[in-house]
Amino acid sequence: MASTDQREFGNILHGEIPELRPSASPEPEDNTALLATLTDYCTSSPAPDYALMLNGPWGSGKSFLISHFIKETLVHHLDSGNSRHPLVVSLYGVASAEDFSEALYVALHPMLSSNGARLLGAVAKGLLKSTVKIDLTETQGRKSSASLGLGIPDLDKLKLTGSRREKDRIIFFDDFERAQMSGAELLGLINPLVSNGENRVVLISNEDEINKTDDAAQKQYRRAKEKTIGFTLKIKPDLDQAYKSFTDETSDGEYKAFLKFSGPSVKEVMRAAEKPNLRVLRIAIRSFSKVFTCITPELRKFQHFEPLRDMLLVILVAFIQTQTENDDITTFKRFGHLNRSEAPSDLQEVRMGLIQAHFSTLPFSVPCLSYNILEALVCRSFVNPVMINQTLPLDARFRSADDMPSWLALWNYTYCSDAVLERSLARFRSDFDQRAFQNFDEMLHTFGIYLKLCRLKEDNFVDAMPSQTIKTYIEDVYQQKTLTNEDIRVFSYPDMRSSYVLGYTDEGTAGFQSIRIYLTERHTRFVDENLHSEAEIFLTADGLDANLFLRSVSNFQGNEGRFAEVPILKNIPPDDFVHRVFNTPLGTQDDIFRALHLRYRQHKLSSLPLSEEKSWIDQVLRKLGARAQELRPLRREAFVYAIESLGKAVSKNS
Repeated sequence: MASTDQREFGNILHGEIPELRPSASPEPEDNTALLATLTDYCTSSPAPDYALMLNGPWGSGKSFLISHFIKETLVHHLDSGNSRHPLVVSLYGVASAEDFSEALYVALHPMLSSNGARLLGAVAKGLLKSTVKIDLTETQGRKSSASLGLGIPDLDKLKLTGSRREKDRIIFFDDFERAQMSGAELLGLINPLVSNGENRVVLISNEDEINKTDDAAQKQYRRAKEKTIGFTLKIKPDLDQAYKSFTDETSDGEYKAFLKFSGPSVKEVMRAAEKPNLRVLRIAIRSFSKVFTCITPELRKFQHFEPLRDMLLVILVAFIQTQTENDDITTFKRFGHLNRSEAPSDLQEVRMGLIQAHFSTLPFSVPCLSYNILEALVCRSFVNPVMINQTLPLDARFRSADDMPSWLALWNYTYCSDAVLERSLARFRSDFDQRAFQNFDEMLHTFGIYLKLCRLKEDNFVDAMPSQTIKTYIEDVYQQKTLTNEDIRVFSYPDMRSSYVLGYTDEGTAGFQSIRIYLTERHTRFVDENLHSEAEIFLTADGLDANLFLRSVSNFQGNEGRFAEVPILKNIPPDDFVHRVFNTPLGTQDDIFRALHLRYRQHKLSSLPLSEEKSWIDQVLRKLGARAQELRPLRREAFVYAIESLGKAVSKNS
């Protein structure tokens, strides 16, 4: 009911209270409204006397949206009879009026600005003057004045080519915040393009980054913005459209089908990211294509898309965290291995725990993805097809659990049916009792699973003293074990994680840690005992087997010495070694010095395991020097030179 005073207040009669109801057309969650405004700005007549700014964080899809807008929308509105063809000009690195004019020139005349045909100086200025009415002669030397614009001569409109008139030029300036000039200076150059009424200008920017660290420059920018920019439109990342576009970019039909299958999960990860960055998403998709295409055809069929998708998701998170959150890739050494009920033991575990909690729906435990594969792809864009195809079968989703070692089948038990699980448990019990697993890593996996089965009181695994049972297993193995290259490798890298790139079951429990220490000490003692006898293989009745010595203790030209990173030489008494060097035939003594030089140049004597050899080589050098003094002058000079060269390598790497 209206009041007696029938005056209107806006479009509501004064005295009436409007009914409050939900908006019939709420603001859309995508960029529909933004694109409508952009279309109206670019096509309405007459041209507005202000610029538009398209604002959004890095990676939100600003450049992608403009490219799509020009291709799919703007070209259909432009009259083919005039020359209103849009320009896209990058302001990246622009530091002066000259740079600004050059960027415009390149956009206007890409053929003339190409290598071998680029016109500079007065010619470039003349072309700019005729096409966008910019006279640069009045601005030379005045780059620092934020109030100066470009001179606009009072000239009739000039022709660009033939009889087509140049009017209503639409210019998109991208990377506004990446210019080296201040925002105010840049707007001073852009303002005349808007105020002369002959250009429509859209600025594409991450406004939060403009003069971010300079308060005075920010104030100048805000004042200049008020004069030039009419509206600032906030972009919303169009994840659906971007993902569709990235998927369409691939020509591989199989990979395209995989991306469509993975789309919902990929988008879920992107929406969970602190700073969703479409550019990073595109990089991840393109990078994973290298992994996908190198997988053997039978392992990249539709039935394997699920584990491959899980692989892609972890790789995507690694790209997101390293590129937008500045995480170190080494943080991902622990992905999938953390028990969320345990307290983290170091800063990397804390950080990895936070990442896993943030992407809480993501299956970080992905047997088909190793840290080595992840690091090589994310940091170096490198893919090792052999490593990838060897790692995939560790995931039960790529092969039958019945074809796996029993411990690995149980590690993958979440993917096994009840029938398969029963068979795997029976196999594991038999393998455990028969000491089937004797490799260091396999034993650790076996012991972790055994501890868990006993803890849960699984049928046929009721053991009141599982740790003692496991220690008996260890002693049984090492009493009849012979030394292998794998044993030496484990000895060289005692802190190395599972060679199967899988986390050990029950790894965080006190029982497992106790067993791991016991196994490591027993393994170290076993290797030490065997190295004494292994060292004797170099010794002959006359001297040293120089060729075997060279191939065994050093790496060279693709040769991987069996003992290159094992302190085996400490087991040869220094006096005995020096004596045999001098008894070795003259033609092969060089191989001995070469082997030692390569050994100590490539591996540091200041850290384990070769640090145990530091005292040995120091004694050998002294004794070699003393024996060299007994030689005739000509031979002494050659020996002293070889000894001093070796000494420098030792000293440099100590």
